[in-house]
Formats: sequence, structure tokens, C-alpha cells
Amino acid sequence: AALYHDVEDTFSVERIKQISEAKGLDPKEALNNIIVAKCYNTDHQVFIMNTSEKIIRKHNVRLIIVDGVMSHLRSEYVGREVLAERQQQLNKYLRKLRNLARAHKAVAFVTNQVVTNPQATYFGPDKTAIGGNIMAHNVVTRLWITRPSDMKTKRIIKLYKSPKLPSGQVVIKITEHGIEDVEDD
Repeated sequence: AALYHDVEDTFSVERIKQISEAKGLDPKEALNNIIVAKCYNTDHQVFIMNTSEKIIRKHNVRLIIVDGVMSHLRSEYVGREVLAERQQQLNKYLRKLRNLARAHKAVAFVTNQVVTNPQATYFGPDKTAIGGNIMAHNVVTRLWITRPSDMKTKRIIKLYKSPKLPSGQVVIKITEHGIEDVEDD
């Protein structure tokens, strides 16, 4: 089973049905294997993380998805004067997620937002992940997904950091069937 922490309110039952049917799976069965926990604010998001272990055990969860991990933190902790508190909240949250995944032999998958890097004119990439070093040090493998303006349905996925895999990239396309490889043109 999968546990989906829906921070940005983007979970789509219709999309799961569409992909399931395209893969020859029963959409009802697919949806029955996904537990969706909507997160309404930072406190609720933390509460859900802190109470997830019971759900993980009960449903034999092997995939934990947090879609938009920084969304509430970013909107509720505004300004440099609360940055330390926000980062501390993020650190505790991500540590709990990693510990749960390890303890239950599950995979944790986190999506995040990016912002323009104001220092990019001097050094580094022009975009950076929200959450800074706390995010960077708590995530084991990082993928960077981009959609170049000349590619409507295609995405480039770069392996940005991994302790076990070499850097690289792949081009995929997103269709009604889900994610598909792109054949060489």
C-alpha cells in the first residue's frame, strides 16, 4: 500500500483511475491501496506524520509520498525572523519520515518547490530547492525534474545527488498512461 500526504491538495482520483485502466489494473483496487491524508496546515501535516506509524503497520505501507513538503511551512513561516523555527520544524519532520521509512522498509518520496537563486549571477544554479541545507541533508537521493519550454509533454529528470548511483538524466513523457520512456528521435 501507499500513504500519500497531500499537502498541496493535488491528489487526483481521476488520474489514478486513468493510469490504472491504461496499465490493465482494476482502478478500485489501485485506489484501495492508496491511503490519502490531506494536510490542511503545518500543525496538521506534523500531526499526520507523527500518527502515520499506526497506518503504516496496519496497511503494510511500502511507499510514503509527501507531495509538496514545504508548501505550508513556506506560507506559515514568513520572514527571516522565523526562519530558524521553520527549519527546525522541517528537520524534525524529515527525520521522522526517514525513521518511519527505515523502520518499516518503505520508500519515502518527497516533492518540493524551487525558487530563483539570487546568488546565481555569481555562482551556482539559477534555481534552488526550498528548505535549504536542511532539505538537502535529509534527502538521500535527489531528482531534479524540469520541463523545458520547447517540450510540452516531456520532462527531463536529472539525478542530482545519490550515494549509490552516478549522475545522469533521462527524458520522459507524461501521458494518459502515466510516465513513459521517450524513444530516441
